[in-house]
Amino acid sequence: MLETTKVFSTTSRNENYVSISPNKRQIAFIRYPKEQRGIYLADFNENTLSASNEKLLIPLKTINLSPIISWLNDSQFFYSATQSQSAPRKIYKYDLATNLSEPISAPPLNTYGDFAAIVSPNKHWLAIMRSDEFYGYQLFLYDLNQKILLPTNVTNKKKGSR
Repeated sequence: MLETTKVFSTTSRNENYVSISPNKRQIAFIRYPKEQRGIYLADFNENTLSASNEKLLIPLKTINLSPIISWLNDSQFFYSATQSQSAPRKIYKYDLATNLSEPISAPPLNTYGDFAAIVSPNKHWLAIMRSDEFYGYQLFLYDLNQKILLPTNVTNKKKGSR
């Protein structure tokens, strides 16, 4: 049987989507309580599996409570978010040094947008799962050096759609 370890010592927390930085010194995560919703960063001790000094980086609304956090390096990570209920979800790159988020994707307006964004092990590609107007999905690869988005043949399109 696996044993779990509580990362924060307080009892009234509600966090999810934890992602550890490449140097294992920080964790990014989402906190859910209404007045505290957002993506947070905390110092992480891998030896004791404990975190401290959490701070809010990116406030989130209810519609943004499931972004994936994928680290590019020790000071930058990607996450997904939407600006309003009717806007498509976009992928953003957050930079800890500048404390700024930069959108890196622009999905079509008539879709749900871009969901998962995972950095490749060689840090050259960002895999993006993008929805389409037929409620299907297609895998795109974003070249992090050239900053171009390339479609792949990987889809879950239903027969009879496009």
